[in-house]
Amino acid sequence: MVTAFITSMFVIRLLMGYIKTHAFNIFGWYRIILGSIILISFWV
Repeated sequence: MVTAFITSMFVIRLLMGYIKTHAFNIFGWYRIILGSIILISFWV
């Protein structure tokens, strides 16, 4: 449990640093495209 906590704190800090220096647009488009594919697959 301690190892999971330490690892999660490290990853959260790494991700927050990445978000501060890079644009978040690619992730947004990825989520929109993936969501569309999932919705289309449920309709078909």
